[in-house]
Amino acid sequence: EELNKDIYAKYHTNEIKNKLIKLNSYKNQITSEIKSLRDKISKLKEEAELLKKKSSENESEIQRKYEDLLQYQLQDYDNAKIRKLKNNLVFYNKVKAKDEKKKEKVKKPSKVAKALKDTGNELKKVSWPGFKQVVKQTGIVLAFVVVFAVVLFGFDRLCSWLSGLLM
Repeated sequence: EELNKDIYAKYHTNEIKNKLIKLNSYKNQITSEIKSLRDKISKLKEEAELLKKKSSENESEIQRKYEDLLQYQLQDYDNAKIRKLKNNLVFYNKVKAKDEKKKEKVKKPSKVAKALKDTGNELKKVSWPGFKQVVKQTGIVLAFVVVFAVVLFGFDRLCSWLSGLLM
């Protein structure tokens, strides 16, 4: 049973490690997305600067367009990031709950299993007789049975004979 618990613990430790590796890969993906969005933002800044220089539009109008575009990009990114993080958190909580349920099941052996285990432990403590002793005692029992059968047979015949005389 201890071996089974160790195997179970190693198996689930490996499962959790694999799941953590997956979560780290999600984190790395999100980090790379953040980097790409920062690059896009810097490009948008550069484009805004170029528009500012080239355009005859008023400077505040360009700034407002730039801020709107930036706000839209950040808001869209934040929503996607939040969705991914929520999904990862839900996934992790489900895995954790399953692992806890499995651990609870392992910790509570059934009454039948406990009784069988205790019986096995008690049988290990028994001092079993050797082969010669078993043969000798079996012979004694068989001899006693034969002698007792002969005595009963004789008593039965005696009773039948006496009942025949009385009748």
